Amino acid sequence: MSDATSSFNDTTSMHKSILFVCLGNICRSPMAEAIFANMIKNRGLLDKWRVESAAVIDYHVGRQPDKRTLETLQKFGINDYKHKARQVAYSYNGYVVLHTNILDENLIQEYLFSNIVTTEDFRNFDFIMGMDEHNIVDLKEIEKLAGNGKASVEMFGIYDPNGANEIPDPYYEKGVGAFEKVNLMCFHFVVIKYSTLYEELPDINYLKLLMKYLNNCHGAAQHFWTKLTNWILLLIKKMPAMDVRVMYLILRSDLISLFKWPLGAVVTQGAHAATACIWAFKDDSDVVEYMKDTDHMRKITLQVKDESELKSIATVLQENDIDHRIWIEDDMPVCIAVKPLPKNIVQKHLKHLQLFS
Repeated sequence: MSDATSSFNDTTSMHKSILFVCLGNICRSPMAEAIFANMIKNRGLLDKWRVESAAVIDYHVGRQPDKRTLETLQKFGINDYKHKARQVAYSYNGYVVLHTNILDENLIQEYLFSNIVTTEDFRNFDFIMGMDEHNIVDLKEIEKLAGNGKASVEMFGIYDPNGANEIPDPYYEKGVGAFEKVNLMCFHFVVIKYSTLYEELPDINYLKLLMKYLNNCHGAAQHFWTKLTNWILLLIKKMPAMDVRVMYLILRSDLISLFKWPLGAVVTQGAHAATACIWAFKDDSDVVEYMKDTDHMRKITLQVKDESELKSIATVLQENDIDHRIWIEDDMPVCIAVKPLPKNIVQKHLKHLQLFS
């Protein structure tokens, strides 16, 4: 996490990137940024991510987050967050443009900042998350002007299992109660987003910090905590235990993006690799135990970007004596199937990889 100028740095070395967006970038989106960054930091993944936040309008550009935002984060144990509000940026005719309420292309020239060195948000972030429907409408409009981009623009609350949920703006509310509720909602959606990416919950110590923080919450925040607690307990029940045998499959995402393979063809390669791996180690004790419960043959499918990264993963597995099979198709390695093993043996070597999507 860093100040406004950090958003203009090259990010080609980063694996993934996420940009949280709200109206003014001093309440909701900084809170989401701080919580997400703190969570992946605790998991040793901070160097694999670029995490930032921004506004859709220029009300507060250059300002520090609202003091109630910082106070709430500090209660939550996040004491080192620093940020200056900035706007979502896109390019227009070779210039960098900061979004304004004016979307008329004839008037955009008034808002050109040609002296700013930046990477366009819609081309360089993988995920752009708005806090409410108004944010999403604005972001979709900017996306049209930004041209082709890779960013997936979504409302943050879409990850609520009970249905899409907006995060309300607490700016005009008195006191910190509304900020505490927003903080809990951000935590809720960050945990869900994290678990969909990595097939695991955050570190248990992080959840303990949350429990400690909640002793000081007020009103609406306390009510929301009951809902959040029930959801976390349900998620824990659904997650495979660390000693449960799991088969990991690692697929190359560039088979779809670069080689234009149909998704079905890529999935088929994974099935071939899994079958070959099971057959190769059919007499192994872990495989025998894995095959006993055919109704619960757990698999986790992860992704790497290309052949080079796939080979790198194979090297890591070999160095740690983890049996696996590389599946070859069209004279190139396309997939790795790892022999079924207790999850805790394999996961620590693959925790930086994301679920295949």
